[in-house]
Amino acid sequence: MPFYNKEFPLSKKALIGFIIVFIIPFVLAFGNIKTYIPFGCILLISGLLAIGIASKGNFKSICKKVHKSDIKLIVVLIILEAIFSISVSMIELLAFGIHSNPNPVFGSSKSVLLYIELIFDLFGEELFKLIGIFLFTYIFYKISKNRKLSIILAAFITLSCFGLLHAPEYGNVFHALVSIGYASVFTVYAYIKTKNIFVSYLIHLIFDYVFIILGTVLAGLV
Repeated sequence: MPFYNKEFPLSKKALIGFIIVFIIPFVLAFGNIKTYIPFGCILLISGLLAIGIASKGNFKSICKKVHKSDIKLIVVLIILEAIFSISVSMIELLAFGIHSNPNPVFGSSKSVLLYIELIFDLFGEELFKLIGIFLFTYIFYKISKNRKLSIILAAFITLSCFGLLHAPEYGNVFHALVSIGYASVFTVYAYIKTKNIFVSYLIHLIFDYVFIILGTVLAGLV
């Protein structure tokens, strides 16, 4: 995990950059600010700039070649995330009667543009999560000097924030927190395990592609 101790130093400039990049999505999502650039592209561009400054242009700090051994991990984590997400949705509906808005992209699977946009949007989301984890790990490690505790707390806060960003789309804070935010623990684990954002990104991308297609097909049958 880079950028949290003397072995992987984080400059003041980079720290400020991480803070700004982490705040920007909340300003845009809850400030009713209209932009001409897609939300995901803003995350992508700002995230790459922040990581570039922090790593001094050495993106190998988060990016590596995907190996054959990573493929099994990707498949296993996609299955686990699917089981988790479906289970949570069933519990919400059957036990608590909670209804949330469907994913706003359901019904758009025939649009080639959708799949192209997701390629960039989801990488931007993965950058946002990583920057949040780097930022809060840095803060908590400064206080505790405990790496494992710092990463756990950083992941919890980051995924909570990531879930809240989706609350306006789904119309339900609980669903957004659990099914979107905490369900992302599988992609976070993938990065921590491999130190490679491409692995976590592929899990996110494939998972969303599959469920968008399935969701659209099922919606057409109702």
